Amino acid sequence: MAQPAKRGPSWRLSIANARDEIADILADILADNPSLKSVLDEVTASAYRYARRKAAVETEMREEAFPARSRGLLRRRWTRRSGLSRTVSVL
Repeated sequence: MAQPAKRGPSWRLSIANARDEIADILADILADNPSLKSVLDEVTASAYRYARRKAAVETEMREEAFPARSRGLLRRRWTRRSGLSRTVSVL
């Protein structure tokens, strides 16, 4: 992983909070618009490409230092108003 020496509890907490927020937002959107499930993989793959590029710029590392594709770095069980429940993999 990138810059392991710079990772402390605060860093890990920031990542965990961001992942939770993403999962909650996705759950709300999909509960209101279940038809969007069909494009979820495409949208998250695109978001990962942008995030990878931004991480490379911010860390001053080569983009190739980061995995080319998401490996399910976020896995969250969600259930919302619609009663939908499944594991979502994002970024």
